[in-house]
Amino acid sequence: MLAPLGIPLSKEAQQMALLFASEQDNVEKGRQVFLNTVAIIAVYEAIGLIYGWPEWVVLERSKMWTKKERLKDVSLHDLPIGDGTLLCVPILPKQKTVTVIPPSGALGVVGVLFHEHFNYVEMLGFYRLHQPLQKVTLDVADFFDEKSGDNNFEELFRWLPKV
Repeated sequence: MLAPLGIPLSKEAQQMALLFASEQDNVEKGRQVFLNTVAIIAVYEAIGLIYGWPEWVVLERSKMWTKKERLKDVSLHDLPIGDGTLLCVPILPKQKTVTVIPPSGALGVVGVLFHEHFNYVEMLGFYRLHQPLQKVTLDVADFFDEKSGDNNFEELFRWLPKV
């Protein structure tokens, strides 16, 4: 199993996330939009670094990049890939579980661990969604579980070229 992939957060990524967050009508919504935006950008950057910015991953196709959508739903954390989406889920330090309600077309969940100073994140792992689910609660430790097969970031890179 590969070690978690660290992605430094650029000032541009943080500025974009702050801009999106500032549009929200309260601090808690703004915080969620900030975390989701940075998580999406980090997964996009990781895929770009490995695959050389493939045409089947378009950051601007994320619903988060549409003001009307992000004002309506602060839980957006989608990164369109091919005909589906990856859910880029922010995980804070000391957080033990994450609950996701996958939209239709969701292919998998990528855990993005934030560090205390918010200057970089780590791609924890990949959890492939095998069937449409109403709701999934993942233990953060599951992203590191090599025995499960699908639940590590290395699996994402084996799976993506097939999309």
